[in-house]
Amino acid sequence: MEKKMKVAGFVSLATGLFMLLAGHAAWAWNDTFAPGDLFVSLKTGEVQWRHADGTLVRTLVGSEGYAEGMGLDASGNLFVTHWCWVDETGTSDCDRGNTVDRFNTSGDRVGTFGAGYDCNPTSIVFGPGGDALVGQADCSQDLLRLDSEGGPQASFDAAIEGRGTNWIDLDPDGCTVFYTSEGPSVKRYDVCTGAQLADLTNSLPGGDGHALKRLPDGGVLVANDAVIARLDAAGSLVQTYDVEEEPEAWRGLDLAEDGTSFWVANRSSGNLFRLSLADGSVITG
Repeated sequence: MEKKMKVAGFVSLATGLFMLLAGHAAWAWNDTFAPGDLFVSLKTGEVQWRHADGTLVRTLVGSEGYAEGMGLDASGNLFVTHWCWVDETGTSDCDRGNTVDRFNTSGDRVGTFGAGYDCNPTSIVFGPGGDALVGQADCSQDLLRLDSEGGPQASFDAAIEGRGTNWIDLDPDGCTVFYTSEGPSVKRYDVCTGAQLADLTNSLPGGDGHALKRLPDGGVLVANDAVIARLDAAGSLVQTYDVEEEPEAWRGLDLAEDGTSFWVANRSSGNLFRLSLADGSVITG
């Protein structure tokens, strides 16, 4: 049986996952974020910075509110979205949290990024020109575009299903946003023309769709409740992945730097795995 990589002390709290890619190989090991490093966001608002072997480097402390999605700008700074703060009774306060934190490449918090989040920013990606796109789970549920300094540029009233423009990824064309909305679809929106596009699919297997990543072949990898689904560029289901005995609670997802595997996080168990794209075998976990 594989030894599982668990987020120590935070079982059931892992809600997002981001992995640095190989393009930043010049960064100094240990002193700054390095190729293959793993970031795991937690409901405590913290982010665990780990090496690819699972070793905990540091816990990054930011704003209040659940820490959700993460992204990197061209300089390698880490951006972490936070939902509204929730008290012990389950009451939300969007005057606390409800923001995006920015960390430099040494893991030091250097303030917040952007403004005007009406509530629960969930995912963030950066385009080729440096602009950021942010998917929001609630309130207006709009997709937001901000400039590289966080200045509001536009909001897009994209079609939704269960919950907003929750999890997003950007096509290399810099225009087409792929997103899930806690429903059965991978939806698409063109932020260059402001037009809703046809869904890539509206029949995801295994429950609601969550985090997703574009693949180099034009397909998409999607974390659903029960399985991780691989779609081709036409939206056809190519393959599904799962790990034996894991709960139906796949959430966080990112591609590994080797191009042949991916990382996935299970929200209920708190376990992290690296799986082979080819056959789904567990490489690390």
